[in-house]
Amino acid sequence: MKPRFRKYIESFHFLVFFALFQTIGFADNSWLKDDWKTALAQAKQNKQIIIADFYGIWCPPCLQQDANVFKNPQFIEAAKPFVKLRIDVDQPVNWDAIKKYDIKVFPTVLYLDADGSVLHRVAGLQNIRGYLKQLHELSTRGSVNSQTDSDLAAETHETKLKSAENYVELGDALQKSIKIFPDSFRTIYRFSTLAELSSELKEEKKSMEWTRKSVELAERLFRTARASIPDDYDFVYIYETLSASYKKLGQASESTKYAKMAQKEWKEKSNDLKEQGAALQYAWSCGGLGQHKEAERVFKEIIKKNPKDYTPLFSYARYLKSQKKTKQSLKYFSDAFEKSYGDTRMRIAKSYGEALEEANDRDKARDLVLKTYREFAQYPATILERSRNFEPLKKYAQSLEMAGTTPQK
Repeated sequence: MKPRFRKYIESFHFLVFFALFQTIGFADNSWLKDDWKTALAQAKQNKQIIIADFYGIWCPPCLQQDANVFKNPQFIEAAKPFVKLRIDVDQPVNWDAIKKYDIKVFPTVLYLDADGSVLHRVAGLQNIRGYLKQLHELSTRGSVNSQTDSDLAAETHETKLKSAENYVELGDALQKSIKIFPDSFRTIYRFSTLAELSSELKEEKKSMEWTRKSVELAERLFRTARASIPDDYDFVYIYETLSASYKKLGQASESTKYAKMAQKEWKEKSNDLKEQGAALQYAWSCGGLGQHKEAERVFKEIIKKNPKDYTPLFSYARYLKSQKKTKQSLKYFSDAFEKSYGDTRMRIAKSYGEALEEANDRDKARDLVLKTYREFAQYPATILERSRNFEPLKKYAQSLEMAGTTPQK
């Protein structure tokens, strides 16, 4: 049985926000986009190191890293001697690189030499301090001392195991890290992940034990070591983890308390809804607290501010569907699909098709999904095997084709 990591899908700190999106824009316009050839040539000619950022426009930690790191004047200044390359993981042109470099976590930043060999890897969200330290070490000696933060290195390894669905080895790695780093904020997530693993294995007693340990450690660290937290966004994730953990333990009031604390953080970080990633997370947090009118108001305001961006449209469509407003969601699924591209277009097609089926329009679902599948099936097999969404779309298309059409109710 494969554990369903609903709170941590592709980043160790990636909670329930998989569908919250924003197009990334850098204040520094010197980043190359999806242009490996130019990046490698420039690095070779000028004897430079490449910073390759693998991101998804649907990825909240990617958005946070953009806002807190790549737009930071300190980073922009420190990164001037480097070749900077943005890799949109939804673009088929980048799927070979994703396979080559074994990218399983988003964001992932690679430091590469002029031959494309990896000098250092950062998997998941990292704060500005970590990047400035790495840039300094690479600029002065051409390498990064990975042992300076063995806790972070352990987390990176754990994240990779999780993404590879290597759950037996993951469980062992998590318990080993807990013994080595018993008082780390990262260990809060380690306990929480072990709780989910145990729950999936139907070991509920053990799952509850891990959940209690996660809560106990978080509460103790909040009292004694709050100033040492590694990154300001971790507060939000810890609040979310505590809210879910207390809910599992049957302590509704504590669960709600931390959910409201997370909601407050996201609202502040959204900067009056100007910071789209945080704004979308604020909308979802409102929904989680039953504040559905406020959630819908925020979603609509974000869409109004970003009319050409498919990401808030898809997020709102999924939210409406989760609230059993499937027919109302169809317009937003349709608009998101029309504006989407690449790998995410396949994901939206599948979600849109499922919504159409739920709304008793199987014929339209079948036409949409089969057309999208055939559109992408024309790509070479070597490209498609790198896609994250082609196989799920293919299976869904085959199931619709086998079922045929059904009369409308």
